[in-house]
Amino acid sequence: MKSIPLFSQELSWLRFNERVLNQCAKPLPLLEKCNFLAISASNLDEFFRLKVGRLYEEKEGGRETLRQIAAFVKEQVGRQYDVYQKLMKELAERQIAIISYEKLPQKEKRYLTEYFTQQIYPLLTPITLGPSDPFPLIAGQNLYLGAMLHTEGEPPYFMTMQIPPVLGRLVELHGNYVFLEEMIRRHLPQILDGQTATDVFFYRVTRRADVPILPELETDLPFEVEKCLRTRKIAAPLRLELSQECPMRAQLLLQEQLGLDETEIYRIEGPLDLTFLSALYAAYPQPQLKYPPFRPEKYETEGLLFDTLRREDILLHHPYQSFDTVIQFLRQAAADPKVLAIKQTLYRVSHASPIIDALVYAAGCGKQVTVLLELKARFDEENNLNCARRLEKAGAHVIYGRVELKTHCKMLLVVREEAGKLQQYAHLSTGNYNEKTAKGYTDIGLLTADRRICGDLSVLFNCLSAHLPLSRRSSIHISPLDLREKLERMIAQETAFAKQGKPARIMMKMNALCDEKMVGALYRAAAAGVKVTLIVRGICTLVPREHVEVVSIVGRFLEHSRIYAFHAGGTPQVYLSSADLMPRNLDRRIELLFPVRQENHIEYLLALLERYAADNVNSYVLQKDGSYRQRQSGKKVIDAQALKGMIP
Repeated sequence: MKSIPLFSQELSWLRFNERVLNQCAKPLPLLEKCNFLAISASNLDEFFRLKVGRLYEEKEGGRETLRQIAAFVKEQVGRQYDVYQKLMKELAERQIAIISYEKLPQKEKRYLTEYFTQQIYPLLTPITLGPSDPFPLIAGQNLYLGAMLHTEGEPPYFMTMQIPPVLGRLVELHGNYVFLEEMIRRHLPQILDGQTATDVFFYRVTRRADVPILPELETDLPFEVEKCLRTRKIAAPLRLELSQECPMRAQLLLQEQLGLDETEIYRIEGPLDLTFLSALYAAYPQPQLKYPPFRPEKYETEGLLFDTLRREDILLHHPYQSFDTVIQFLRQAAADPKVLAIKQTLYRVSHASPIIDALVYAAGCGKQVTVLLELKARFDEENNLNCARRLEKAGAHVIYGRVELKTHCKMLLVVREEAGKLQQYAHLSTGNYNEKTAKGYTDIGLLTADRRICGDLSVLFNCLSAHLPLSRRSSIHISPLDLREKLERMIAQETAFAKQGKPARIMMKMNALCDEKMVGALYRAAAAGVKVTLIVRGICTLVPREHVEVVSIVGRFLEHSRIYAFHAGGTPQVYLSSADLMPRNLDRRIELLFPVRQENHIEYLLALLERYAADNVNSYVLQKDGSYRQRQSGKKVIDAQALKGMIP
């Protein structure tokens, strides 16, 4: 296959994080800026854990990309800490300060000493590296103190100590805060029983998180997932962050023990791990320093949702509409004596999930409950294991899907007896069954009693539960079976219309676009004259050209919905999906693409896409050099995330 022009996935991802960081320069409430800075720091952690490790395995281009990443990241980190210093000054002006321990009055120091002795000291374990001692395990994503320990008659030895992750980074003191690690530093003599420590500094290691679960281990998937979680703690190190005061001899020791080179060392002027700002955001009560309270609209219906669905579909746009409707649908199904069976896929759920509660209740009521719970959902494995055990204890049948294919589709099927016959109802969505993320992520769900869709879902559930080969369906399209093929066919159809001189339009909204075949198909469509509008929040490897515009929306809500719309000769066809246009979604996951058939819903989604394309508040337009230009507001302000008009 002839190569086509593409941007680097990794650098495109870093540019997305740059757009997140840009939020801190906008006229937003102060604590919202702090939260965006914390998100940018968390994103960077995830980037290293999931993206960077794979580059070491690439024979060609990997090393050069790593060098580019190091330069890009060091510049971005420098900017993060410039923003941090500015925000700290603004917080201090609002009487919210992180105070240096040394500047505290003696009375408050005495209080903190007592607090330290009672609440912190028992959790601390200093470890000294003597001549014959093995280097201790340095867990990834944890903060550590390092120092040189001096004992009488002995040469200085390297000493390290984990800052307890079970404690918060900030210790509250009369409305202000002190860093936990700073308190520990100031009490080192007490910790070390009077011995002297010099050259005290802090450090943090980032390790790989993409530890694979091998297909041949399918016999006991829960056991293998638990083993994978343990392996992450000692996986290959990728980045070492050091506080600025770290002496060179300590840096060289850590480099040698961790097997890192100089490009993988990041010296930081400021506190390590800025994700602590999200805790400050959550803890601080002043509403005037945050976005105005947001209350989603509730879908109003009399009686059971089943009655409404027999008349019409329900389209839900979260967070503008409450996720409570989905929970209500499942609760009604759990309590309804006419409901005989509930089948559902789960990828990410909250820790105290009302979805799990409803399924447990349904199983307790004697209904046949089958849940395909994906244990391999990155960073949610432990929570999913706990949910699986709870469901099994309640009598639900839990299946774990296929080792070689993550089950990422979001679907719920309810079987109900009505007038002596079985009627099926379904919920499909672009996002997870998670009521907490549904408050901050934009996603679209469809409740339907469409017999074709429900029938196809019933067959799909059976294929998944019995590990049967996936089969083509008439109403839904499944990856890795035919989802890619369906989208390619729709793009080719628009291309053919354009070549015939007919109107042709493609509008797509997704989180990421980096599948080379899909990019190639869109290039061909644009070359034929199809107007292509792409709303891509994050990674985009497509290089914009004539007839193609790429817009990224970064605002209050995280854009998560996937919408694929085609002019289709004047009878628009609109599809929703759990899949982005990435090789992993199209080839290595079980995903769904499903149609929106109700005319008013199609009109709503098309208008929504046009609104995203015209946004001049939260939008960035991709340029031919890979950079993004923020679109300036004109006379008419168009905010795609504003409430007005966002309800189907």
